[in-house]
Amino acid sequence: MAVNDYEPGSMVITHVQGGGRDIIQYIPARSSYGTPPFVPPGPSPYVGTGMQEYRKLRSTLDKSHSELKKNLKNETLKEVDELKSEAGLPGKAVSANDIRDEKSIVDALMDAKAKSLKVIEDRPANLYTASDFPQKSESMYQRQLLASRKFYGEFLDRHMSELAKAYSADIYKAQIAILKQTSQELENKARSLEAEAQRAAAEVEADYKARKANVEKKVQSELDQAGNALPQLTNPTPEQWLERATQLVTQAIANKKKLQTANNALIAKAPNALEKPKATYNADLLVDEIASLQARLDKLNAETARRKEIARQAAIRAANTYAMPANGSVVATAAGRGLIQVAQGAASLAQAISDAIAVLGRVLASAPSVMAVGFASLTYSSRTAEQWQDQTPDSVRYALGMDAAKLGLPPSVNLNAVAKASGTVDLPMRLTNEARGNTTTLSVVSTDGVSVPKAVPVRMAAYNATTGLYEVTVPSTTAEAPPLILTWTPASPPGNQNPSSTTPVVPKPVPVYEGATLTPVKATPETYPGVITLPEDLIIGFPADSGIKPIYVMFRDPRDVPGAATGKGQPVSGNWLGAASQGEGAPIPSQIADKLRGKTFKNWRDFREQFWIAVANDPELSKQFNPGSLAVMRDGGAPYVRESEQAGGRIKIEIHHKVRIADGGGVYNMGNLVAVTPKRHIEIHKGGK
Repeated sequence: MAVNDYEPGSMVITHVQGGGRDIIQYIPARSSYGTPPFVPPGPSPYVGTGMQEYRKLRSTLDKSHSELKKNLKNETLKEVDELKSEAGLPGKAVSANDIRDEKSIVDALMDAKAKSLKVIEDRPANLYTASDFPQKSESMYQRQLLASRKFYGEFLDRHMSELAKAYSADIYKAQIAILKQTSQELENKARSLEAEAQRAAAEVEADYKARKANVEKKVQSELDQAGNALPQLTNPTPEQWLERATQLVTQAIANKKKLQTANNALIAKAPNALEKPKATYNADLLVDEIASLQARLDKLNAETARRKEIARQAAIRAANTYAMPANGSVVATAAGRGLIQVAQGAASLAQAISDAIAVLGRVLASAPSVMAVGFASLTYSSRTAEQWQDQTPDSVRYALGMDAAKLGLPPSVNLNAVAKASGTVDLPMRLTNEARGNTTTLSVVSTDGVSVPKAVPVRMAAYNATTGLYEVTVPSTTAEAPPLILTWTPASPPGNQNPSSTTPVVPKPVPVYEGATLTPVKATPETYPGVITLPEDLIIGFPADSGIKPIYVMFRDPRDVPGAATGKGQPVSGNWLGAASQGEGAPIPSQIADKLRGKTFKNWRDFREQFWIAVANDPELSKQFNPGSLAVMRDGGAPYVRESEQAGGRIKIEIHHKVRIADGGGVYNMGNLVAVTPKRHIEIHKGGK
């Protein structure tokens, strides 16, 4: 090739970011064409050929530039996608944060393009490089050829290089514009999503606050719906309603806790920015709803327990109530059962007592002494007795009421004043009873103040407007036994309790108890040597407006009646009283039962004292007690229990009848007795297992 022969340069198109490299580059084939030969005056011989080469190279350069511009947006955005992939961003942004991350990549790429553009723009220009250079390049090149006698090669290479540089700058500027627009679009989209998220968050928060304020209403509505889905109760009792309500609330709590578990799992999975607050709010609402339901359940349980306790107390009261009509007749009544039937009618019993009093009066008039005249026999006729029951009248708690005047109550006595002073009134006669085989004989006995005390305690009956009955409460002599209640049903309410504007309470008539029978007997006087054991008796006074005369009541509790110990107990080993705080309690040890069986005790208290004395004297059992308890036991007291098993002032072991005395359980039957702690005793009576 001759020194001045032209060798075209090469076109290079690149997409490399930054570094100042041109997107379109023209690389000359030669760095110099040397010194051209002498050219004679006249037109330059290189103009025609130079222009042909220019247009040929310019066409290629323009075509490359045009092709790049045509696909520039897609290629630029493709470059963005590649950078997103390298950064680990999701292909499609769904949150404002994702969009802002994408915008950061766009902005970084835009900065890189701007730096590349600046490198190009800062490069020293070999020719005029104004913004309109591509339009003026050809004419400028032609003028250069005409004005110069040099070979066109160097001029052509310079023009192609500058055109490539200008086109590269144009490409960079176009890319920057595309990226700038993309960045702005992403910013607008992010702001829109943020605004939408804020609106949605505000709506979620407002919904949460509204639901929070209506938790109680929502809970009640759901309970109502659940209740309506169940078969309806017809005229339900309060207890049935409580049971249904408790079931509904308990199930509702279980359902809410299942939702709570699922919601907590949703929070743990970290859902999108909107779902997470929803789940968090739902978690708070579920806590409130469960708390609301639990409060309802606590109230229901408390009310159920309260009603059970009321029912238990009512049952205890009923089992220890001696109910009698206040009609002036002689009546016998069994505790918690009703009136004891009289074999020959109530009138025959009244006549038998009158006959006995008359016979006793005649005998005493001729030969004063302690005499008793029987007037009736009590026979136990239950067909449900079992081995733990004493199948005799001794197991029946009963009371007999009659006109106190017939036993010699002076009419002038101010019973109200005597009762207020907790005083007594002397009577010439009292009633007593005595077990004889399978029957109990009731008698009228004379009093002498020595063998038979004359003093009878006085109590005043009070009218209970709620029940419509006159009542007297007799406190128990033992800590574990409930008080006795004596009631009288008046023929009509007292005058001041029956105003015409109100409806008085009409008490139910006293039922008849068929488990025992009173049979009047012929009055036969008997002499009583020694001291007679009398059952408890009272003189009952009534308010003046009641119209009821004073009543003498003799009532009998099996605990206060002498009896013989029966039953075998059970063999025990190890810590005997360890069982006293659980289950049904600790059984009576068989060796203690062997010592007491067949012995007669004056009353229940006497039996208890002898029982603990026997335990304290047993060589094996006594080893289980500390010196303090043993000292108390040797005096007939019960051993102490640990503090956790105490109940109020009850701090010692107690003896419990497994089958209640009121239900026929034997008082002194050691197979019916267990030792329990006060705490366990209370639990047993409350129905605890």
